Amino acid sequence: MDFYLNTSANANGSSAPGVGNTLAMSVNATGVGIGTNNPQARLHVAGDLQVKDNSTFDQSLTVNGTLTLNGKTILPEMPGVKYSQGAGIDFGPTGIDVDTVSLNIPTSGFVVIVASAQVHIPEFTQAGTSISEVHFNLVNVTSGNQVIAQSQVDPDTHTYNGSGQKGSLMSASISYALPVSAGSLTLKTTAYGGSPDWPLFHIDGHNLTAMYFPRQY
Repeated sequence: MDFYLNTSANANGSSAPGVGNTLAMSVNATGVGIGTNNPQARLHVAGDLQVKDNSTFDQSLTVNGTLTLNGKTILPEMPGVKYSQGAGIDFGPTGIDVDTVSLNIPTSGFVVIVASAQVHIPEFTQAGTSISEVHFNLVNVTSGNQVIAQSQVDPDTHTYNGSGQKGSLMSASISYALPVSAGSLTLKTTAYGGSPDWPLFHIDGHNLTAMYFPRQY
């Protein structure tokens, strides 16, 4: 069904479609056409379209040309921004879980992860006491507790000879971008180090932040 507007100077000037009139709208089994008599969607507009006030799209919006924003900014929804921060805790050679975050990933993209902590090396006075590396790890729990990044807080072996430094405070930090697919994701940080004859280490000021970004908006 086609609807035409009379473009003739006379009220009865239109003698047939295309003669003295202009196509305004067409309706067929597919949808409604504005400016076209062959709509290819529920609403098919051939020509410029102006929308005033708010519009809501429940599904995807496809732009085959240039999208111009006059003084407006598109901010993507951030379904996954998680943050964890806890109180100070002690740890030794067996290690501990420090912070844990879980996200629901709606579609493939990246998770940017930032983790940090302050590690207190305990005081010791017995000559010959030594310690090797103290590790601060980023672990992908969803992938079978896979260590995906590591910060070696104290990469060198230290032996106290009666005049060495005691009670050191060291910083650990990790920044990592993890490619992800749709599904659930759980991440955690862990810490371990020392030897059985050492006092416990102490970790505080620790936090873990994970931010999800889709591959495309």
